[in-house]
Amino acid sequence: MSEALTPVLPEEAFAQAKARFSDVMDQAVHGHRVQVIDRHRGKERAVLVSESDLGVLLESFEFQPKVSVSDGEFVIRLPELNVIAGGETYEAALAELVEIVEIQARDFFERLDFVLQTDRRGQLPWLLKFAVTPAEERIALFSREAFWEAIRSGEQVERPVPDDQEEVVEHEAWVMAVLVGSLHLSAEEIASLSSADAVALVHDYWSGQK
Repeated sequence: MSEALTPVLPEEAFAQAKARFSDVMDQAVHGHRVQVIDRHRGKERAVLVSESDLGVLLESFEFQPKVSVSDGEFVIRLPELNVIAGGETYEAALAELVEIVEIQARDFFERLDFVLQTDRRGQLPWLLKFAVTPAEERIALFSREAFWEAIRSGEQVERPVPDDQEEVVEHEAWVMAVLVGSLHLSAEEIASLSSADAVALVHDYWSGQK
């Protein structure tokens, strides 16, 4: 093909974008226009995207917290970021988890140039999703509010049941939400359940809500 390919994304030179930056921001925020800003004739390029559109882009990066009970304490492990939090109650463990991830995210972005050269660079989308989520909504990233809504509506949510049984049994956050919030089981009662038994209890509870 002799003709130059048309860029997929609209592009604008830095000087022009700077001169009319208010319009450029309006296009990004209100017009959902993803745009490439070019400086020094292609040597430096950046993509301008609104925070809300970035949130949509990161929707598929869904945290999968694992919850267990050890010595009467709730423990939440976040595999995506390799962090662990704990507390005397499920809610306290969630609060500590949010605090730990906030500290990790702040450190990550303050040293981003260095971190991107390490194996931690894979954490970028997860921490970016956490960072652009409003502070008051961050706990929902780990407590799975969607499952609470499923509980309220009576709609069952299918999740695979782990086949392997470890010494410390870990439960999905949506299972723990029902065990604690709806069935009001104690830490000792939860600790005695296998993964399969916990899921069965949740399904029995949902069946009784219909």
